[in-house]
Amino acid sequence: MPNYLHTKIEFLKGVGPTKAELLNKELSIFTLGDILRHFPFRYEDRSKVIKIKNITNDLPYIQIKGTINSLRQEGHGKSKRLICFFHDGESSIELIWFKGIGYFEKYITLGKEYICFGKPNFFNGKYSIVHPELSEKKGEDLTKELSIVAIYPLTEMLKRRRVDSKFIRECIIQI
Repeated sequence: MPNYLHTKIEFLKGVGPTKAELLNKELSIFTLGDILRHFPFRYEDRSKVIKIKNITNDLPYIQIKGTINSLRQEGHGKSKRLICFFHDGESSIELIWFKGIGYFEKYITLGKEYICFGKPNFFNGKYSIVHPELSEKKGEDLTKELSIVAIYPLTEMLKRRRVDSKFIRECIIQI
């Protein structure tokens, strides 16, 4: 009987030779067995969605559901940022990105429903979320989307190349 745990990571759907080389170099992940033994360093509770109006200073991370009604770029050079206005049906909050502006401009569809996860900041009399994790809402039943989520140790190089905990989780699910 073949031992699939010795299969090279590059043969896993969505990995390929480029990402496999990054995982080899940065995390010493060479096989399916290696990625299964790459344990999370913490878990985040994403089982609850709150309303924007209920955000308070004592909440470390929040998850909200709503639509992006508008987006714009502000600033120049290193102070350039993308600002989106996220609305949950009752209230709005600004989502701000300083990095990956081009990616998010292409990814975001105005009026589409998203789930947003991040740390709220109180600045100039209002709340905002800087560099939130944004994912498309998939249907009416949120029970599959809301859960306890594993966060894996990564390196800066992997983060720059868009290999994140979500990518690692999706690889593990395939196995």
